[in-house]
Order: sequence, then C-alpha cells, then structure tokens
Amino acid sequence: MAAGATAAVPRVCGVFNRTCKAVSGNTMIRLCEEYQMNAIITVVGTDQVGIIAKVSTYLATHNINIIDISQTILSGNFVMMMMVDLSGSTISIQENKTALETLGVELGVSISMMHERVFAAMHRI
Repeated sequence: MAAGATAAVPRVCGVFNRTCKAVSGNTMIRLCEEYQMNAIITVVGTDQVGIIAKVSTYLATHNINIIDISQTILSGNFVMMMMVDLSGSTISIQENKTALETLGVELGVSISMMHERVFAAMHRI
C-alpha cells in the first residue's frame, strides 16, 4: 500500500445496516446509497377489502421493503402511494412492474411502479 493511503475497511453502515467497504464516512454513505434502489408504487381503483394486504404480501414475497406508505379513500376510490426499496428483491424492477400490473388486473385496480429517479424527474417543477 502506498504511503498515506488508507485501506478500505468493511464495517456496518448505520444508514442501511449493511456491511460496506469504506475509506471514509462519506465514501461509505455513497457506497451504501448505491445498494438501495427505490421505486414508487401507485395503486388506484375502487375501494375493496384486501388491497393493501395483497400488495404488501406480494412485496414481502419478493423481499421488497416498504419504506413509506400513504393511502386514502376519495369518494369511494382507493388511492395508495408507496416508496419501496428494491435492493433485496428476488427479481428485476421490470419483472416486478409486470407482476404488479397483473396483480392490479386481478384486483380490479391500476398498479404502477417506476424507479424513484424517473418519478422525481417527471414531477420536478
């Protein structure tokens, strides 16, 4: 190792509770952020029993963590938005998107998923 160089030391990151190789605290945070891949899921349709349960069950089955969730009923219409972490998912974002769209058809609601960065770019003022 060159003089003055610091070796990358694996340690558990407090942000995402993952082991990251880091030269400094800032580098560790940057590396951990690369592990996390967030997506936005929206669900819209006529309210019925079990929508949240079935969507959540699908996510848990594929090791997708719900980071944040908001849902409301507007004049009998169910509206839900979720931010999820796909970094532990057992399948790709495209496969999840297709499967969730299929689940939406089965439930009679519209379910869409898009990468957080795409969502942010679309809603930037």
